[in-house]
Amino acid sequence: MVKVKNGVLGVGIFVIYLLVVFQGIQVFYPAPEYGDFCDRGEFVEPRPLLPETSCKSAGIAEKQDECAAQKAMFRAEYDDRGCVIDGYCDDCNVRYDEAREAYDQNFFVIVLVIG
Repeated sequence: MVKVKNGVLGVGIFVIYLLVVFQGIQVFYPAPEYGDFCDRGEFVEPRPLLPETSCKSAGIAEKQDECAAQKAMFRAEYDDRGCVIDGYCDDCNVRYDEAREAYDQNFFVIVLVIG
């Protein structure tokens, strides 16, 4: 019975230790936030599907493919009928992923040293 109590107490202390370590790291070394890299206000409302013949979008597919090759998001610009008239590549998600990867590596090293 004493061994069971010691085991439960040891697990409890270990859990508390992990919580203190992870919360302490978050206080002194906060994780990058998605909102710091990408403006969530840029997302447009979903638009109704129009018949394909009603919109002419020359060159848009190439721009979308170019953005996909760069692993960036294509941000479309619409006219008053809801047709895509232009767009651009937004690489905020790429910059966020790079910052998050660097943070995760540093976090791992910190936890490795503390643990």
